[in-house]
Amino acid sequence: MALTFWLRVYGAGPFALSDPTQYFEGLARQCGVVVESSHRRSDTRQPGDALAAEHGGTVLWKESLLDEVQGLCEHPQPILGSFDPSYLEVPREVLLTSMESHQKSFGIEGNDGKLLPHFLTVLNLNPENRALVKKGWERVLRARLEDARFFWKTDLAAGSCDPWLQALDSVIFLAPLGSMGDKTRRIEQLCGWLAENIQLVGERQEVEKESAMRAGRLSKADLVSEMVKEFDTLQGIMGGIYASRFGESDQ
Repeated sequence: MALTFWLRVYGAGPFALSDPTQYFEGLARQCGVVVESSHRRSDTRQPGDALAAEHGGTVLWKESLLDEVQGLCEHPQPILGSFDPSYLEVPREVLLTSMESHQKSFGIEGNDGKLLPHFLTVLNLNPENRALVKKGWERVLRARLEDARFFWKTDLAAGSCDPWLQALDSVIFLAPLGSMGDKTRRIEQLCGWLAENIQLVGERQEVEKESAMRAGRLSKADLVSEMVKEFDTLQGIMGGIYASRFGESDQ
């Protein structure tokens, strides 16, 4: 006979196993511990999909995050929370990054492809007061989203990427190679050369030299934006979003 223990909130152990074949089933049924990772994944996805469907949406499952979450939870219990729809003014990339990186939560998308003001998170046990736990998660996420909205509005107040281009001259790239500003000026010249000398094939539109050079110059501008300082994984992504907002050409 072997002894094992369950999650302490479900009572005191130990729990006796008379047969090794009882281990997985016994822990799941009596100890509140799902041993197999594949089962923890399904215990997360299936109820999560059902919760999202009740609100007319689908869960934006990110596999790497799902792997992390199922490894953190011994007894996965998905729960769906909500946030103020006014936060949807912030780009979806920012909202999803805030949910995923800070809160280990998943976004919810509507049938129209737009984010809904909901999120799915995963608890490690079934709480007595589910509503209270949900409220706590919503409060913490609201603080994160408020930060994101502040960074978004602060960056938009710059009015163009030009102030950031100037700030790059104060950011060291490599000591022998100068600043990030120096680097982008080299990229600018390279992009101009490429636009003139590289033949595009098929039906792809040729890129004007001036547009290519501008793209090269802007390529690192968002490094000094408030948003990328907070969410470094959005480097480049925010640059494209801001460039569009500031009237830069599609090319």
